[in-house]
Amino acid sequence: MTSSGPLVGSSFYYRDNGEPIVFSSGKGGYVIDDRGDQYIDFILGVGPVVIGHGDEEFNETVCRYCSKGVNLPSYADVHYEYADQLMAGSPGGHKVIVFTKTASEAVAFGLRLAAIETGKLGVIRCGYLGQADVAIGKSIRWHEPLHSGLRLGQKLKFGCRGIGSDEPVFDWTDLDLETLADLIDGNNRVIGALAIDAQQFVFIGEDKFAGILACLDGRNIKLLIDETKTAGRHGPRGYFDSFGAKIDYSVLGKAIGNGAPIAALTGDGGKIELYRTAKIGGTHSKEVYGAAAGLATLEIMQARNGYAKLPRIVENVCGSFNDAIAAANLEKLIEVRSGLGSTIFELIFSEPLLDDSARRASVQKSLQRSGILVMEGHCSFACLAHELLEPTELLERTKRALIECKDWASA
Repeated sequence: MTSSGPLVGSSFYYRDNGEPIVFSSGKGGYVIDDRGDQYIDFILGVGPVVIGHGDEEFNETVCRYCSKGVNLPSYADVHYEYADQLMAGSPGGHKVIVFTKTASEAVAFGLRLAAIETGKLGVIRCGYLGQADVAIGKSIRWHEPLHSGLRLGQKLKFGCRGIGSDEPVFDWTDLDLETLADLIDGNNRVIGALAIDAQQFVFIGEDKFAGILACLDGRNIKLLIDETKTAGRHGPRGYFDSFGAKIDYSVLGKAIGNGAPIAALTGDGGKIELYRTAKIGGTHSKEVYGAAAGLATLEIMQARNGYAKLPRIVENVCGSFNDAIAAANLEKLIEVRSGLGSTIFELIFSEPLLDDSARRASVQKSLQRSGILVMEGHCSFACLAHELLEPTELLERTKRALIECKDWASA
């Protein structure tokens, strides 16, 4: 079939003639479009797919749970079983507060609870927080490196809600601890939460985490860590779970459901009455499909030693990309680098490409034509099924793509 017209919203991927690419199926680490073209998929639904496409064991498990009903009057046994397994061994007594369909909802609920606890509506934001980011204020291009001239550019220039003086949003953009301390010192009367996207620690370095906690100490400000990109990849609960530090709220999303819409907000298990009083949730926070997918994903990842394997797979992918970049003599301009315990990877550009959006996008487009789907200006992802990817296949496809752009890239 061929797309007859645009959907509400937009496609990420278009052919050279402007037609959106319509995908028809996926298997393992590959996807196929409606013309039969095959791509190595490092988009993976922009992160949620962690086992692989069309995994039979995953599908069978989810179908077995959903055969009992998809949406029951309240939480079902699968929700409790999944919550118990997901939070087993969690430091700080964290429990699942609520399941949601998206991490954006979970972020919004976390900020709401922080406001109820502290009596303060202001937020310090550090990183992109999904669609909730638009709701809490105009966002910058958080995924850009600190030294990129594109970082402080406004991500969306329309449709953003204005922020009043009683509910301000302060952007911590430079990730300098002195800047954070100044923001808190000057605005502690109104700031109730510091919300950080875990990916920002690619730029900030985990060694600054203790400094962040010191800035918040005794200030009646709640810390929310958005683990949307890292949960389900760096262990079931994400990158900061191993720190054992005091985090008030954590958002788990994307890969915890291997592509199914499921996210969780976690927090102090001793504040049940607060959570009940806040009445957070919704009709589809209690449906069975997402929880079944989350439970199946967790069990399969543990059975296949997936949390240990995934970093090795990511490093192998980075190695193949970088070998191809070196073969094209472009290593001074482009690098593929892993981050957050080798659970994600990213195209890293040097001058003169760093601040040139058009040429950076052309690299991504050339890779697409060569049958590789990868993000640009955002981290990319690998799945367990990429363990079966032949390194020479990725190497050759990447070399083909870089030959297209070698002349202008090195100009």
